[in-house]
Amino acid sequence: MVTPTGNPLQLNTFQTSRKSDVDVLQLDPERSVAVWRSENQDGSGFGVFGQVFAHDGRPIGAEFRVNDETQDFQRDPDIAQILQNTATAPSAASLIVFEGPAPGRADNILARVFDRDLQPVGTDILISGQSNFGGFNPSVAVLADGNLAVAWQSLSRDGDSWGDLRATAGPERATAAA
Repeated sequence: MVTPTGNPLQLNTFQTSRKSDVDVLQLDPERSVAVWRSENQDGSGFGVFGQVFAHDGRPIGAEFRVNDETQDFQRDPDIAQILQNTATAPSAASLIVFEGPAPGRADNILARVFDRDLQPVGTDILISGQSNFGGFNPSVAVLADGNLAVAWQSLSRDGDSWGDLRATAGPERATAAA
């Protein structure tokens, strides 16, 4: 059984239009991050935004935009923490996947890497590949071996309406692609 404690927190500060599709990740014992879809905040349809919070619920910094590309829509975010090996020591980073446009197709699965302070590392990464089948409802997880699994729905790719797909990559691929 889950019992709520405290009062609900307002995640977003931009309060015009609709917000939905929220996902939350604990970054470390002192911080968590929430990501969501926001209408008209990035200037063109839906965009994906986030906010870092202290352990007591106080916002840390300002809301940030996840998607690099702002044309059309970006939505349905999911977030996972990845471990990056650096020259001096491993460090945590986050990978946020979402649905959005890519060249030639509006319905693709994209991702963007963020450093431990939730600053973007590079631009949007195309995960679903160039196809006419599209991608919807992405989900990302870190596997026991440290690799990433991104899963999504695709229309007609399996030959019979909706199908499910998965791509797996090492965390270094996400970092290198960014």
